[in-house]
Parts: sequence; C-alpha cells; structure tokens
Amino acid sequence: MGAAKALLLLTASVPAMMVVQQVEAQQTTSAIQGTVTSPNGDAVSGAQVTITNTRTGRSATGTTAGQGRFSFSGLEVGGPYTVLIESDRYQTEQIEGVFISLSSAANLNIQLSSGDIEEIVITAAASVVTQLALGPSAAFGLDTLENFPSIDRDIRDMIRIDPRVTIDGGNNDSISCLGGNNRFNSFTIDGVRTSDSFGLNASGFPSRNNMPIPFDAVRETAVEFAPFDVEYGSFTGCNINVVTKSGDNEFHGSAFGVFNSGGLTGSKIDGRQAREGGFRDWNWGATLGGPIIKDKLWFFGAYEEVQDGGVIVDTGPSGAGFAQELPFLTEAMADSIANTFETVYNRDTLGVARNLPDESRRILGRLDWQITDDHRASFTYSRLREERQDPDDAFTAFTDFTFLDNFEIEGSETESYSARVFSNWTDNFSTEIRASRIDITDIQGPVGGGEAQDATPIPRIEILNVVNPANGASGPSLAAPVSAVLRMI
Repeated sequence: MGAAKALLLLTASVPAMMVVQQVEAQQTTSAIQGTVTSPNGDAVSGAQVTITNTRTGRSATGTTAGQGRFSFSGLEVGGPYTVLIESDRYQTEQIEGVFISLSSAANLNIQLSSGDIEEIVITAAASVVTQLALGPSAAFGLDTLENFPSIDRDIRDMIRIDPRVTIDGGNNDSISCLGGNNRFNSFTIDGVRTSDSFGLNASGFPSRNNMPIPFDAVRETAVEFAPFDVEYGSFTGCNINVVTKSGDNEFHGSAFGVFNSGGLTGSKIDGRQAREGGFRDWNWGATLGGPIIKDKLWFFGAYEEVQDGGVIVDTGPSGAGFAQELPFLTEAMADSIANTFETVYNRDTLGVARNLPDESRRILGRLDWQITDDHRASFTYSRLREERQDPDDAFTAFTDFTFLDNFEIEGSETESYSARVFSNWTDNFSTEIRASRIDITDIQGPVGGGEAQDATPIPRIEILNVVNPANGASGPSLAAPVSAVLRMI
C-alpha cells in the first residue's frame, strides 16, 4: 500500500498577461464575446452589455469598446445565457438561448436597429451566434451525457464516439488518443489534475476500476488534443477535462438503482447444473442540488455506490459446477487439501473462488458563492474508495489452480479538494485563482492478508501433481518463501 499527495496553488491568469504555472491547471470555464454594430454596419461603442445565466441568475455587465467589441470570460459552461444590449442611440436587443462549452466560446454578431420598437428579442441562431473553437477537441454536454446509453455509467462510453479516441477493452478500457499510449494523457476534474500518480492503472484515472466521481455529477466532458491556452500541459496525447454540476435557484434531485443476483440467472450450462457462487450486483446513486440563498449561494451533492458480484470464475475442480473443469483436480481432492492445510498448517484457504467482488463508493459535494456581481467562488470536494478481487497467479504459467487466499485485493482511496475564485476587475482585466489538493492511497494486498512486509506474513504453499503435472498454490504469490511442498499422487 502506498500514498501520494499533491498540493496545487495557482496564481491569477489575466487575458493580457498569461503566466505559465508549473502545475499546469486546466480550463474549467468558457467565454462569450462579440461585436455590436449599427444598422449601417458601423461599430457601436459605449453600449451596455449584460449577460445573465438564466439557470442561476448570475449576471455580469460591461460596455463595448471602440471597435464595438465586448468580452466576458470565466463563465460557467452550459447555460442558457441571455445577452442584453442597451444603447441610447438604438433599440434595445436581447439574445436568448446562448450556450457555451469547454471546447468553444460563443461569438455574437449583433446589429442593432433604429425605430420606435422598445426591444427586440432574438433566439440564438447560427446567423447571430457562432462557436469559436479553442483548439482541436470534442465536447460532450449535459444533453449527451443524460441521453447517451452508457452501460457502465462512465465517460469513456461517450468519448469513444470521437474517431481520434480509442478504448482498449483488452487493457482495462485504457484510453488512447491519436494513437498514443494511454500514459500520455491527462485527466482533470474542475481544474484539478486527477491522473494516475502511481502509473499502475491502465485507465489513467487514480481509480483502478471506476470513474473517480459519480457519473451523475458530471456537467460536461471535453477531450482536448492541442488546446491553445498556455494553462494546459502535462500531456502529449489528450486532456480529458471534466466539469461538475452546480446548484441553481431551483431544487433538483435524482435517484437510480440497478440490481441483479444469482437468483435471476440460469442454473444450468448445456443441461449441466452450474453454481455461480451466489453473486449480488447492486448499483445505486442519488443527487441533490439547489439554493442555500437564492441568487447568492448554491449547493450540489452526488453519491454513487457499486456492489458488484464481479467476474465469475469459470474454471475450477471437476464436479464443483464450473463451466471449465480441471481434469487433474476433483472437488473432493480440493476439499481434502484445504482440510489438510487447516489441520496441519493452521491455514484457512478461504475456499475455492467462484466470483471476484468489485465495490466502490463515490461522493462529490460542491458549493458556489456569488460574492458580488464581479466576484464569485466555487469549492469542490470528492472522495472515492474502491476494492476489487483479482487473480494473483491463478491459471498462469506459474500455477494451474489456487485457493482464494492466493487472490489479491486491488483498489484505491482518493480525496480531492479545490477552491476557485473568479474576479472581473474591469472590462479588460479579470483573474482566476485556484488552489487544490489531492490525496491518493493505492491499495494492494492478499485477500487473506499476510504479505511479506506484514508483521505475521503468510508463507506460500505449493502443491505438485506428479502423475499429471500441474501446480496448485495457497497463499500470496510473492509474499513469502515457500514453506512446504505437497505432492499429490
């Protein structure tokens, strides 16, 4: 078992003066910009522009510059936003339904009208709003995440539809971008780099088996291959950028549950009775978000738990109901060996493995605070604990059969904290300050304990079949020296 800790502190980023940070935090916001012109196409300066996130009620106000340009950065992804343009020389105009994403900013071309009409309302259309790409990327918004059929409840189910991304099912669903190695990618959540610090996981996540956060906590995911922003770094394949949901001015909640068990499966294979080991699969979760103080302070929380019966072991002693029976070992022989271990060597073999459980618990909490019209803050906490049983050296070149005490528990425990403060000081000067910390503990060890570094290590016992050469084992594969060799004749 090992642990890794990281503390990240980022200084402000200013549009006119970008500072390259050693920790290379990633973008979590987007922008709305545009040009305001008169009926004859001349730039309109001094017009007041107000943007409002209709979901939370947050708004920001600025004025157009000499070329009729305006720009708002540090905005929450998603929307919808409304953009209101007011001028003492022309009609007031409002554009509704403007959406922004991690991979692109919204650019508006607004031509004001003259006349006696007090206000013109326009629903965002391609003629008014265009998306400016921030580099080669693919973004998957909330609609895609909610409507895409994800069997595993994992963002990998979505990002695989981009032809530049390949998911290797034979390597624990590792992610390859542009044909590169999965170790060359980066993974971030709300700007916190949450990649595999130990380098042991094919997924590239700090978690071995699941996403680090509940699936229903994700607002948007972007796969970024070569972003223009200098804040990006620490990858040559792609950056998988995840932004979490936040609360708004209305209470929203959700819940789901999926259940399966051995009682819901068949009991025979080709007419032969089979024993599946009594597995039980249970995946459930819930979310809740809303206002603490309307238009001022919001919360969001999500929880997801997986209790999976895991992989069903299909190979075992003959006569024990396995799909593939070992010709050199019967169920009676396995029971006799286990009894010998218990009575002679005081060893509990934990029996014959039939299924390998997989469990995880994930939680995320987020607070958003509108300090003033020009300053806001966001705080995120997430925690994951997962464990899974895997073969150590069962059914490999080293041995043909092992008891459950030869299997190992693999998993991780991850805690992440982040705080961000967004400030607009003038129309042309804004800052973003981030501080984050992530603690990762990697979990590895034999199912029954007793690895070599323990105070009371369990020695490995090997079984040799001298008639029909085949090997068996009890105890961790590399935990301690062999203390005994049994020969079956």
